[in-house]
Amino acid sequence: MFRPTSLLLMLLLSLLAVPAAAQEDPSPASTREQVEQELADIKTQLTLSDYQWTQVEMILKSSIRERVAIAKRYGLDDGGVEALEGKEKRALKREIKSSRKFAEQRMKRFLSKDQMKEFKALQERIDTRLLDQIEP
Repeated sequence: MFRPTSLLLMLLLSLLAVPAAAQEDPSPASTREQVEQELADIKTQLTLSDYQWTQVEMILKSSIRERVAIAKRYGLDDGGVEALEGKEKRALKREIKSSRKFAEQRMKRFLSKDQMKEFKALQERIDTRLLDQIEP
């Protein structure tokens, strides 16, 4: 069963492009600490300059808040994805995709083409796993 807290965490981590193995590691760190660590990993992985990082970090944190708000709007903090009807699941998927695209548009201003390509590839792999969990 897909727990609501794990869905919220997955939403957070989907933005941060966490490898699957890292998601399976039951770390004692808090969600906030995990998010901060993943943000630091993104900075390293994309080889961001300090200036790029200050801009990208704000965008990523804003996007995380937006995705958590989407999850809460669909009641995923109270019940699992199984509680949603097909129409609601499709709407949830659309909102998640829209949120990701909006973040990508904002990130384009600060990333090189290669960095953006890498970021999109990471996002796509994670979002595929996330969206598969929401399939109606």
